[in-house]
Amino acid sequence: MCTDCLAMYSAQLASPENASRKVIGWSDEDQANVEMLARLPLVSATAAQVDRYLRVWVGLIRERHISYAEIGKALGVSRQAAWERFSRVTEPAATNGDAAAAPQE
Repeated sequence: MCTDCLAMYSAQLASPENASRKVIGWSDEDQANVEMLARLPLVSATAAQVDRYLRVWVGLIRERHISYAEIGKALGVSRQAAWERFSRVTEPAATNGDAAAAPQE
């Protein structure tokens, strides 16, 4: 998202008339079933993009030798949950086919 679009979106989100809307322009009350289904791939693609970015970010954090316990705490999950979600992507042992790698601290 470009800076101008982000500023416009932020301004719209902060405006009082939009305070009760869940997602600006995406009210389920204003859309037919076919319109909601048409937006589903966009929502899914957005989630995938966020997940990729989160994995990259956790990889950068792990390069700083920050523990999975700290990562889990920041995400509101356990150390084990953070390790299970991110270690296969960020740890060298996981990329070498070592599925039995122990959790890293």
